[in-house]
Amino acid sequence: SKKKPLNDYCDKLYLSYQVGHTKPAPEIFEFMVNDCNIIPSETLFVDDGASNIHIGKELGFETFQPKNGEDWREEMTAIGFGKITAQMLSERGHIVYGTSRRPSEDMNHVKMLVVDVTNSFSVCQAVERILSEQGRIDVLINNAGIGIGGALELATEEEVNIQMNTNFFGVVNMCKAVLPHMRKARKGKIINISSIGGVMGIPYQGFYSASKFAVEGYSEALALEVHPFHIKVCVVEPGDFNTGFTDNRNISEQTRLDADYGESFLKSLEIIEKEERNGCHPRKLGAAICKIVERTNPPFRTKVGPWIQVLFAKSKKWLPDAVMQYALRIFYAIK
Repeated sequence: SKKKPLNDYCDKLYLSYQVGHTKPAPEIFEFMVNDCNIIPSETLFVDDGASNIHIGKELGFETFQPKNGEDWREEMTAIGFGKITAQMLSERGHIVYGTSRRPSEDMNHVKMLVVDVTNSFSVCQAVERILSEQGRIDVLINNAGIGIGGALELATEEEVNIQMNTNFFGVVNMCKAVLPHMRKARKGKIINISSIGGVMGIPYQGFYSASKFAVEGYSEALALEVHPFHIKVCVVEPGDFNTGFTDNRNISEQTRLDADYGESFLKSLEIIEKEERNGCHPRKLGAAICKIVERTNPPFRTKVGPWIQVLFAKSKKWLPDAVMQYALRIFYAIK
């Protein structure tokens, strides 16, 4: 109906199917997801014949089975880090399951599934399917993420929710679905992809940084809680890489047009995008992730990216806060 969010219907349909109140046939879900490309967490508004999908990012995960018989699972984006990592692990002889929020063909030896990490039912379905086919999941790599550029003050509730639900609660959903099986096996490894933006707050990327700070704190606590079950938790903090993330960033029009924030925002955004486009090749991060996955005792925290960014992030431990703030204002052209 006019101006009625389609996800209201989809969420109710998924919920009713999950709790068993009103069970539509499975082919309804297949038609909705595979043929209509409808994702429950997206919002489709129809007004005077024009439709707009607000936020349509590709998200997903992968599962790997190494030569020694272990099963590995990675939460990935359909482009960039996740895709490269999936291909690299596949090339090393691992069985890989990949997912995105929209149906996509298998790539090389990567089996593709449809999953929305913000929907726990969708996540659980995928996990159960992989377990039924492979028997177990030994490594989970959470990498799903989106970026919204704009001033913190002007961010809408919807923008904040989308950012946090994907970047943080998506990680929570994936871990909750996989951890029971790792605990039962008394082994496993979880690798959460954070960001250098999770080490220091980035101007006009504030809620992205907040979501990554949340991933950092969650991972530190989780590492302690699952230690008795011989489950390793690691955090990877990438700097700038040349991926599709830059082109897929959502820009706050309210910030761009604001009299106070607009000029500063556009200058900072130009610097951010330039650094990303001139950043490292995703294979550098993929190689780092592969190394962590294959090590028996990997470090808890790994920074990877341009050397100057890695050095600056590490220097936060001993540089005074005033110096860090000053350096960031100079770098991002904030007067």
